Amino acid sequence: MIGKSIELYTTHHSLDISEQSNNQKIFNLWQQFMVKYYSQLKPFLINENIISLERTIADNHIRKWAMVEIDDENDNLSKFTELEILTLNSNYFGSTHTGSTIQFNSSFQKSIEYLKTNKIQIDERYPRLEIMHNIYRPDVPLSKEQFWIPIIC
Repeated sequence: MIGKSIELYTTHHSLDISEQSNNQKIFNLWQQFMVKYYSQLKPFLINENIISLERTIADNHIRKWAMVEIDDENDNLSKFTELEILTLNSNYFGSTHTGSTIQFNSSFQKSIEYLKTNKIQIDERYPRLEIMHNIYRPDVPLSKEQFWIPIIC
């Protein structure tokens, strides 16, 4: 995967969607990534999905990425020196959320409760992922996104 990231300060271990300054920073990250890089990366894409990653890096600090999945066999990516390349080697629990971004936390929390109830540990060493098609619209009630939570097996 290749993309761009930002570090955010938050009052919790995960991003509070109501934190207006963080929302603006995330919006700016995605806008810059989609406008400046997505079309240039298109020839290298495995699919047209966009991927949001989030990982706690310290108390009250998280890192958010805007990314796409690329063919890692391609040597032409060297011109994207300002972007980060990540490879994830973890096990993940996946689910699908249908609805607006505002409703996402409810779906996510249900999955967290499922994992806890079934004594499945979350692996904090890896980021969680949200995978959306590039035409995803966060305010559309029938929008779908997959989300993946790293787990320890």
